[in-house]
Amino acid sequence: MTVASRDHQAASQIAQELLTARRGRLPMPPISRTHPALDIDDAYSIQSHQVDQWRLDGDTIAGFKIGLVAEAMQQQMGVHEPDFGHVMASSIHRPSTELDRAGYVAPLVEPELGFVLAADLPSTGVTADDVLAATAYVVPLVEVVDSRISNWELTIVDTVADNASSGGVYLGASRHSPGSITLTDVTCTLLVNGVERAGGTGRDVLGHPAEAVAWLANELGRRGVRLGAGHLILSGAMTRAVRVDVGDSITAGFGQLGTVRLPVTRSAATPTHDISFDAEARKGSGS
Repeated sequence: MTVASRDHQAASQIAQELLTARRGRLPMPPISRTHPALDIDDAYSIQSHQVDQWRLDGDTIAGFKIGLVAEAMQQQMGVHEPDFGHVMASSIHRPSTELDRAGYVAPLVEPELGFVLAADLPSTGVTADDVLAATAYVVPLVEVVDSRISNWELTIVDTVADNASSGGVYLGASRHSPGSITLTDVTCTLLVNGVERAGGTGRDVLGHPAEAVAWLANELGRRGVRLGAGHLILSGAMTRAVRVDVGDSITAGFGQLGTVRLPVTRSAATPTHDISFDAEARKGSGS
């Protein structure tokens, strides 16, 4: 189920413009500039129209992503809480997949922790403890954030409408029980071509990555959607986003959780997706 939207002609039209920009890998002017009266609820409506179209085209919702977890980014966007977008199955790539630069407009990379749920979460009053109890495993990953908005000239309306600037999800090979690690102590170092470009810890994600997932569960519940077994949740960037281009080699080190390596190429090969976590998590939950 997608987030309930305010179904009106303007949202549908803007959604089509974003879909066209995404398919053509061509940027478009900021929505907030061409449609200055739009608010964040309008933006989520536009996002939902796109998700509906992707589902009609045969894609499926694999989970959700959380953005704007850093206080500095919230201040920049003029908001007081994170935002979210949908993670479609077609955007998920298995370990050792190359990042095809041709598939994006202006890609940036962010290392994150992904939560794969083994059980449904409540739709209200969700806590970090609830999230940890419902989690099958945590997986390190690199998210490629991308914007169909020209030059990343974003307001909160622009990024939310553009599915929270979603791009691709590149999974790490290791999977970890949330009870086996202290997520706040997980460190992350992001290197490009062997040079450290950014660093952070689990504490940089709303104080605890599970707190970010709890925020999402409650926000979705308010909108009539529930996080369920098998969903992959991207809890938010552990470091600042870093721009990459063809020929770059990305290394995201997550300490005891392992390393995700991602070469940036010009390959036009068909992406290889990994939705196996969905079946495994559901099997583990008995559903």
